[in-house]
Amino acid sequence: MSGRFGDGVAVISGGGTLADPTGVRVQAVPETELEKTRPMRPLTTRTLVLRAIWLRLVGWWRRGATVNLLLGGILIALLAILLRQPGVGTPAAGPTEPVTPPTTTFTPAPPVSERIPVTAQEDPAAVPPQNLGGRALAALPAAVVGAAVPEVLRDPAPGAEPGSVVLHPTVEVAIYAEPGGPAVAMLPPWQMLSPTWVPVVDRRPGWALVLLPARPHSNGAASAGWIHLNPTVQLANAGVRIELNAATGVVTVLAELGRTKPERSVLGHPASGHPTTGRSASRTFVAIGASVDGVPWFLRPLLPIAVNANRMCTGPLGGISVPGLPATSALGSLDGTGCVPLPAALCQALATVPAGAAVVTR
Repeated sequence: MSGRFGDGVAVISGGGTLADPTGVRVQAVPETELEKTRPMRPLTTRTLVLRAIWLRLVGWWRRGATVNLLLGGILIALLAILLRQPGVGTPAAGPTEPVTPPTTTFTPAPPVSERIPVTAQEDPAAVPPQNLGGRALAALPAAVVGAAVPEVLRDPAPGAEPGSVVLHPTVEVAIYAEPGGPAVAMLPPWQMLSPTWVPVVDRRPGWALVLLPARPHSNGAASAGWIHLNPTVQLANAGVRIELNAATGVVTVLAELGRTKPERSVLGHPASGHPTTGRSASRTFVAIGASVDGVPWFLRPLLPIAVNANRMCTGPLGGISVPGLPATSALGSLDGTGCVPLPAALCQALATVPAGAAVVTR
């Protein structure tokens, strides 16, 4: 048997010896186990996908995208820390009298399963709403936290009980001045990172009068408007309410399930020194809460950055948002940013309060 070896012809003898025309003889080595040819593993779809993802990540890393993302995250965190500081961007206040900490009572909020949304159905006997096209709806002012919308109604009964039913729009819905009347504003399904839930304070066939997260009117009454009940909105039981009593300095977080009021545990003693002259009862609600109920899982890590559970504010930034919170209440006086710090016991209670919970001030 012969084969080509370099520039000559190699001859393999029967004894396993390799020879070429130059006279050099090379002893052939028997094939070992490790040198045996093994079949290649088949290329599966999973292997190809993982390889493609790996190559894409390597490309991103080389282009510096990871560094840019890290720097962006650090900037966002620093901005959130600045927003959480009560004194940032506000003039230094003069010396103030010491404020007696308010009393807080806390009943744990019901579990998430207690707030079971029910899709509203149209009532054939209801007054039909005016038809609005997409452009007409988009042109309406949005009734969101911090926005002034003078076209909407005033709360017709600020001192009445707010009830326990809340409404959630799954899409942008129109707000009407009256059932069948003109549309005056629009309510979005989200406020910041929190789903929009608003209290229902009155009902008519096929319609619900709700409090709105927009700024209250000049007389202090909460903004309100009528929403047509149809499958684009959901109704549920709020389950929780907050009471601020300026006369006694007592703050109560009460869980209500149906008509049953659980026992309340007192965490302090009534405080004194809260002005009550000329004060009447009013109602508002938590527009943006610190609770993660209803918040998608991928947004939950961002909620503590956007909502500071240690403060209650009238605007969308800085803390738990309660539009229409009085300048002076059982919690104390609002600072220059429209916020008031909360005692530790109340922070723990409010961490379980979802958006839409009614707030009653007396």
